[in-house]
Amino acid sequence: MAKTKKKKEVPEEAILFPEIEVEGVKVKPWSLGTLAEVSPDIDAVVEACINKGIDLDTLEMSDIMRVYLIIAPHAASVISKTTGIPIAEVEEFHPNKAVRFLQTIIMQNSDILKNALALFGAEEIPEEREEEEEEKE
Repeated sequence: MAKTKKKKEVPEEAILFPEIEVEGVKVKPWSLGTLAEVSPDIDAVVEACINKGIDLDTLEMSDIMRVYLIIAPHAASVISKTTGIPIAEVEEFHPNKAVRFLQTIIMQNSDILKNALALFGAEEIPEEREEEEEEKE
């Protein structure tokens, strides 16, 4: 008789709010409070990209250096507010270490950012799509 391994139960909180460890630091998805704290930084990056004609949806290789330069002044603040690491310590990070943190932060919060953009017309609101599909039937 083959033995079956019992699946380890994962707490619901771990599924909803996954933590990822980067450089020995647990990075959690943003709470509403953290989102409010980082919003000015995110807004400044998005606005600067728009002003420079950079489309974040269709980012060209030639724009990547420009985006890094736009993000750089805001990176320490976003990393510090997201992880709780003092900003003075984050400012001493090697740029590659900062990029690892930022990639994780963006990955964990991409749905939050996409959903926020949808609310302001960047994408149709889901209820509107449902109404359109009902009309087609």
